[in-house]
Amino acid sequence: MIGFLWDLSPLQWVFIVAGMVMLIPTARNFIAGLGKGVQPLGFTGGSSNNLTSIVHKWEMLNNACVDAGLEEAQSKLHEVFLVLANKRPIDPKPSPPPEKSEKESQ
Repeated sequence: MIGFLWDLSPLQWVFIVAGMVMLIPTARNFIAGLGKGVQPLGFTGGSSNNLTSIVHKWEMLNNACVDAGLEEAQSKLHEVFLVLANKRPIDPKPSPPPEKSEKESQ
C-alpha cells in the first residue's frame, strides 16, 4: 500500500487533495445535521413559494377534498390548477360514447 502511494504522480495527488477539499463542507453539514433529528414532512404553513412546494400543497388540498367527499371543491381545484391536475377525470364513472349526428350516419 505504501509503495502504491509513493508511485502516484503529482497530478494524481492534486486530484486526491482537491477531492478531499470538496468533501469537507459536505462532511461538516452531515455531522452538524446529526444532532437535529428528522424533521417531519407535510404542510407546515410556511411561506415557501417554489414550484414543488405549491404542487405538494395543491396535492394535499386535493386529497383532503377527496377524503371529505367535497366533489364540487375538487372540481373547482381542477379548474383553477389545470396544469397541476391529473389527466384522469374527477368522477371515475365511464362516460358514454359520443352520439353520431344524422349527417355522419348517412
